[in-house]
Amino acid sequence: MTLCIAALADNRKTILMAADRLVSVPFIEAELETSKVIPIHDDW
Repeated sequence: MTLCIAALADNRKTILMAADRLVSVPFIEAELETSKVIPIHDDW
């Protein structure tokens, strides 16, 4: 299960996002050095 939270701030000019990094399959799980959050714009 992916956990992701987000919020608007700075009078709706800023988006704050956070997500876990846990990746799992039926027999193992690991917290990798990769992100489940991807940028949607170069300036954000």
